[in-house]
Amino acid sequence: MTINHPVIRGLLVACLALALAACDTLPRSGTPAGASRFEIAKAERLLKRQEREAAADIFWEQAMRSAPPERENLQVRAVEALLTEGTAAQARQYLALIDEGPLQGPPLVRKRIAEARLALIDKHPDVALQALPVTFADIAPEYRSAILDIRAQALLENDQILASVMARVSLDQELSSPQERSQNEQSLWEALSRASDDDLQEWLIRSSDRDVAGWLELASISKQPTPTFETLQQQLMTWEQRYPAHAAAPVFTTQLRDDWQSLQFRPHKIAVLLSLSGRYQHVANTVLAGIKAAHDLDTSGAEKPELAVYDIAAPGQDLWNQYELAVLEGAEIVIGPLVKEYTNQLTQMTKLPVPILPLNYIDESMPVPANLYQFGLLPEDEAMQTAERASQDGHQRAVVLVPEGEWGKRLLGSFRTRFEQLGGTIAGAETYPAKDADYADAIKRVLQLNESTQRYQALRNLLKRDIEFEPSRRQDTDMVFFAASPRQARSLRPQLKFHFAKNLPVYATSHIYSGVKDVRRNKDLDDIIYCDMPWTLGMSTKKPELARQLTLHYDKSTRLPRLAALGVDAYRVVPYLKRLDAKSYERYSGLTGNLFMDESQNIHRELKWAQFVKGEPVVLDNTTEQ
Repeated sequence: MTINHPVIRGLLVACLALALAACDTLPRSGTPAGASRFEIAKAERLLKRQEREAAADIFWEQAMRSAPPERENLQVRAVEALLTEGTAAQARQYLALIDEGPLQGPPLVRKRIAEARLALIDKHPDVALQALPVTFADIAPEYRSAILDIRAQALLENDQILASVMARVSLDQELSSPQERSQNEQSLWEALSRASDDDLQEWLIRSSDRDVAGWLELASISKQPTPTFETLQQQLMTWEQRYPAHAAAPVFTTQLRDDWQSLQFRPHKIAVLLSLSGRYQHVANTVLAGIKAAHDLDTSGAEKPELAVYDIAAPGQDLWNQYELAVLEGAEIVIGPLVKEYTNQLTQMTKLPVPILPLNYIDESMPVPANLYQFGLLPEDEAMQTAERASQDGHQRAVVLVPEGEWGKRLLGSFRTRFEQLGGTIAGAETYPAKDADYADAIKRVLQLNESTQRYQALRNLLKRDIEFEPSRRQDTDMVFFAASPRQARSLRPQLKFHFAKNLPVYATSHIYSGVKDVRRNKDLDDIIYCDMPWTLGMSTKKPELARQLTLHYDKSTRLPRLAALGVDAYRVVPYLKRLDAKSYERYSGLTGNLFMDESQNIHRELKWAQFVKGEPVVLDNTTEQ
């Protein structure tokens, strides 16, 4: 019998095709029953080419052809393929469809890891920490490193620097690849660089882990002002003797030596340009007192820089002729001006002959000349940090009260933008009259008390009789944020309580507190959580000595403590400008906050958190280990 007959040949071809299809679905080593090993291999190839959505679709389709627990295993693989910002929404949809019941062992751990990674993408570090397994019992070694890495990231985003560092020290012990260890140690160092020196010293005292102590001590050395390279060398040699064979050596000890030689900036002469006469003389003299006090107490070198002070508001003088005179007389850097109208004048130049550090910020719409650093007490930074803190505390729906005018509008915009970026919602926002003391109308509107009253009146009219009634506020919010001066805040807080918002947490910026202790009047601020600089919270070392120097130079400087601290930091940050500019993770521990620089050479402040208790601010601790 020949097989050349077309009918027989067709039947044979059909049978062969069916046999091959059957082979494709037969169980193979590592391939779930019912799933196509060819399709899975195709999905992996797509994933390597970063075609994530197409790969995830194939994984999910093959999962639907499989029985539990193989089905859930492939479903988790589909989610893992989508763990990026651009594909996170689809990952969440798939994750919600996975039945966790059949999951156990590695697939369950992988699902937890995927949930944590998604939470990090969504900027919810608390959720990420809750998703991760608490212990490593019964967890395969290959998943421990992923868990520790995610934990370290989440803790750092939650401002728990020490706990993040400890997680990375543990991770270092899990990693075998030199490249992975190097990356982990760099992340560890960057986390430590974000800490203030005061924090590092406190953690070092408390640390019982020698590996952790070595990292803390080296980071503290990196933040000390070292007048000569020989001084730094001696400090590093002492450290190397104390911690032989430590993981930080030789990479980070070498890095500190190189940074000192390439990024150290120690000018011989500093010029200060301020409006020391006229309408701004009080604030300018307060800043100048801070600069001079820092200069008096400067022990960082055998020769401290010479200070030259110029009044840009004196008759016949202006910003440019004083700047040119300062450069002509040998200034290597200029601090000032302070007032925004002068700061904006700096945009008239495309390049400045010597660097200048104004103590305010140029309007965003204006061009910024080269050689310019900007530093000031930017209220928008505080509003954004307040949004971050509220989100970290688990709040998702805020009502906001700000004063009428441009300042309130700016703070509302900054808070709204950051809060919504973090997944929060502004349930309501209202402005209140800045010059009044009665804010009842704005509070009633934002808490929707008027709607409650209207419902009561409608019901009373319907029943045609009086009924017992107590207004109720809206229930779709879990916090209040307000921007206010001390006077406004002392009225806002009691009025919020009176209008049925007693149990709502209240957050604010530093503007609610003058920085001057007044327990009797500040009792009205009790329970408010707010951000502030270390100086006004009494957290700065050598405070009495510095306070005496400030008063010596300007006896009214105590009335504006934040501006005095701005002057101190303006002088002290100068040697660190190149270092902050070169490394975005670097921080300078200042009186005004933990200072860092963005890519536009703007200096920003990371502030501390406090809560008013019995009329006094109590610092909140962010170092709790999880």
